[in-house]
Amino acid sequence: MGNKLTCLILIAIMHSIGFLCPPSFGMEAALYVTWDGFEVDKLASMWLIKRHISPGAAIKVLPKGTPIEEGAPFDAPDAGMGRKFNQSSFDNLMAAHHLEDPKLKQIALLVRDIELNTWEAKRYKKSSEIELYFFDLVKSESDRGVIFEKADRYFDALYMTDAGILEENAP
Repeated sequence: MGNKLTCLILIAIMHSIGFLCPPSFGMEAALYVTWDGFEVDKLASMWLIKRHISPGAAIKVLPKGTPIEEGAPFDAPDAGMGRKFNQSSFDNLMAAHHLEDPKLKQIALLVRDIELNTWEAKRYKKSSEIELYFFDLVKSESDRGVIFEKADRYFDALYMTDAGILEENAP
């Protein structure tokens, strides 16, 4: 009996520190909640959740200002996984889930360049392209489902790109 209990305690400790089941295996919240209003950081964060954090998770979008009383809040005021003065929501989701994939880190740099670098010239050439694509998409499409589908396809393609996504603009 003592060995079984010791083993169960050890497994519980290992699981609690993320040693046994990393977040990508769906051990995280099955529901993620945010507010209405779609821009690059939010759409990239939704893609990150669906593809790399908790495949199969539901994402609920509430009207802006609605208290978030269920699920894991993201990209909303007071959300732990929301934008901070020097980090995008995408950055905070990656950190919270210990994601170290080099391609995700590249996408994070682009999202941060778009989200936080609002008044200066963009550092990366791809940032302006991404920002314009999503601005046009959200402005021209009223169907949320279509926006989410196109955003997922865009980030899937960006993730599969091997070279050139971090080419810097001339100073």
